[in-house]
Parts: sequence; structure tokens; C-alpha cells
Amino acid sequence: MNLVNSGYDDGRKIIKHAAQGYSTDFDSVVKAVPVDMSFAGAAGGMYGTVDDLLAWQQMLVNGKILSPASTAAMFTDGGHRYGLGWFISERFSRKVYEHGGTLPGFNSTLDYYPDDKLTIIILSNFSDLFMARKISDELARLALGLPPVHRQVKV
Repeated sequence: MNLVNSGYDDGRKIIKHAAQGYSTDFDSVVKAVPVDMSFAGAAGGMYGTVDDLLAWQQMLVNGKILSPASTAAMFTDGGHRYGLGWFISERFSRKVYEHGGTLPGFNSTLDYYPDDKLTIIILSNFSDLFMARKISDELARLALGLPPVHRQVKV
């Protein structure tokens, strides 16, 4: 598979080039509260790069990891808009499979628009819960030829 920059953080490893997480403390940016990754388990103990995550996702959706039946089951809504590890919804009048995560100082999302063969991955070392979603949505709009949402920004 050659996913050389991904793995499981058991809380004891020294991971080269690991990002520092940041958060806010009222009106300033501070280092995020450290998390003992040995407690995160599968709910956040993985680490990786955008390149590795894209390679994994492409192998997954192109039938290189699971059988066709298992891949179909993974993307089938089992109730509550959720398949096997993927939220299944519609955005911009298109089907999207998505999953994200958040830990203190970190936020991520992976959105896959299967009919458009579009994958958007956001890995952030800032714990704003909605930032990754906003960035992903704006990138999707650009890639899909939709007009951007203009927002007033305080500078």
C-alpha cells in the first residue's frame, strides 16, 4: 500500500513532523490541551498525511481493499444516514460520503462525491469544529462550478 506517513499513535511513539494542535482561549490562540492518545483508540488514534489519506480512500472506493459487496455495504445507508464508517448525505444536490473527526487542537474531514469522482480532504491543527466543514464546502463549490458563498470576515 505504501502509506509511509500513516499509523496508529499509541501515545508513546515519537512521530516525526507531527503537528502541534491549537485552540482558542477567549480572544487568543493557544496550544491545545494535550491528549493521551492511548485513550483515543480508533476514535482518533490514527495519524497520517493528506497524500496517504487520499491514497487509502482511492484504494477503498476503487475496490482495492474490500470486495465489491463489502464496498457497496460500506456506502449503503443502514439507517440514520450512516453506512459502515461513512455518513451518507446530500450536499449541493449531490450524494456525498463523509467522515471527520475532532480532538483538542485538531479537526478533519474527508468528503467524497462519488458521481463527480471528487475527494476533498481537510486536516487542520486548529480545533474550530466548523472550520474544516466550511473550507471543504467552499472547495467543493469551486470544483463543482458552483458560486462561492460570500461571507463577511472580521479583519
